Amino acid sequence: MFIILILTQSPAYENFIIWSNEQAGDISRMKNVKNIDSVALVKEHLHDTQGHIHKLCKPLFSNTPIDFFDYLYFYCSGQMVKLSSSSAIAAEFYSSRLLPTHQDLQWLKEMRLKYTLLSSEFALPSIDDRINPEKFKKNIELCVNNNTHHRVYFIKEHEGNFCVYGFGSSNQDKSLIGYLLTSIQMLERFVEYFEVEAHDLLGECHRERRIDWPSYHQVIHHSKQVLDNPFGYPEELENFFSKQSSSNIILPNKKIVKLTMRERECLDLMAGGYTMKMIGRELNISPRTAENHLRNIKEKIGLTTKAELIKCLQLQKQVV
Repeated sequence: MFIILILTQSPAYENFIIWSNEQAGDISRMKNVKNIDSVALVKEHLHDTQGHIHKLCKPLFSNTPIDFFDYLYFYCSGQMVKLSSSSAIAAEFYSSRLLPTHQDLQWLKEMRLKYTLLSSEFALPSIDDRINPEKFKKNIELCVNNNTHHRVYFIKEHEGNFCVYGFGSSNQDKSLIGYLLTSIQMLERFVEYFEVEAHDLLGECHRERRIDWPSYHQVIHHSKQVLDNPFGYPEELENFFSKQSSSNIILPNKKIVKLTMRERECLDLMAGGYTMKMIGRELNISPRTAENHLRNIKEKIGLTTKAELIKCLQLQKQVV
């Protein structure tokens, strides 16, 4: 089963670095441009830059279950800049023509949609006659075949150009979807960090390594299905997300431990310096019940002391 889920209606980011045509230079006037216009050259470019991207993503990959990162910048001219932690997936996206078109991105802009989630967990609905569900289904299948099961993308438009950041995980657990949903602010901070640390690489790629994307201005129409939900995802999916919360925690080995909401409440209060008596008063439970909750947490995580629990919780908030 597959899904493309539009998550949030929101104004575009204000703090993203945008490479306008003026900043990157008029491509037609540049003498040393190495325009990338073949699958072989795209693969070579992605392979050459993959190591640099992995190095920049190390803080993210080491401290979270996220292990896939994608950067795309689409010029209205039909050229793009692409960097990825997985050159294999990125090159196959290009050769299979599964990258978004201007029509796809323009639709998202018109709907003022900021985040898009792609996952292998749910059926892919038909949203609009300008959105090709078959292409997105193939997009998801390609990533699943390369062991990337859940991805979230941030989209920003500026003067006709579109900037897209993607994050994904090889972990198949459904709870990763909830994790991505509750990690948006953390991922936004990583984007800011990436744009600073990768500034020289981005500048070089925007000036000298633009990729021709022949399908960018392709226009396709499909049979439109009228859906009760304007965002196009099934009601049962809403119920699924309503049950997902930040109660789960990620261990240093990236294993996901599922806590009950009450257990997570006790853990957060304990990390804030509350005693068992204070936790009981705050949650309207007995101190003995609070102690039992914390004992259950330690058994689930495999830790023995309160100090270890607090350190584990603090690690959830560290990315860069």
